[in-house]
Amino acid sequence: MNKNNVAIVDLNEPTTEPSDVMSHWESLVTQAETLSPTSMHQKNIESSMDATSFFDYIIGHTYAGNTDWPANNTMMWRSLRTDTSTESLMDDQRWRWMIMDLDRIGASNDDPDVTATALLTRIGPDSQHPQARLLHGLLRFPELRQQFFARYEFHLNTTFSPTRMNNNLNALVAQVGTEMNRHEQRWLPLKPGEDFMTWPQRVEQVREFISQRPAELRKQLLVAQKSW
Repeated sequence: MNKNNVAIVDLNEPTTEPSDVMSHWESLVTQAETLSPTSMHQKNIESSMDATSFFDYIIGHTYAGNTDWPANNTMMWRSLRTDTSTESLMDDQRWRWMIMDLDRIGASNDDPDVTATALLTRIGPDSQHPQARLLHGLLRFPELRQQFFARYEFHLNTTFSPTRMNNNLNALVAQVGTEMNRHEQRWLPLKPGEDFMTWPQRVEQVREFISQRPAELRKQLLVAQKSW
């Protein structure tokens, strides 16, 4: 993809983006919210956005329980022109999303809460954030609604399955574990009488979160399916 053919938008700084780019985005949100939920209108909307990319973006942030979102970390992009001269399948002018900055896992920098309700509270139907408005506009369309909840269940069974996530965590621990003593000695020196949670304890907090999170989110998804 040609770097000059990409618009990257941070919704925290919309005034820095070209007006035509933002108009395209605002039109998409309006269409999702107002068009009658027919198959023809769904095709029109999907000609302007990659719905799977958007759903994955929502799923990633809400699985993590990220409370530094969607007011922050709302990055998305689209190609400015359709370019058939490249091998990329993404030069089609459709909006796609980027997941970034997930340090507040479980709504905390310190002790992740497996019951974090980012799905129900950060992106709920009462939110006026554009990303929430787009989501609930799309959920009015029966096929897209089915796709969203099926996609969430797919990721809970595969991407975020406790077995896979624990294997990934073990690999990361093995990769950096030998450096952590030196890291703590350099950057976290203790004064007399001080104490802090050691890195292995932090790892176990993350392990508990990823082991229990899918089951917790299935409860929240049932609530969302009934109330959204």
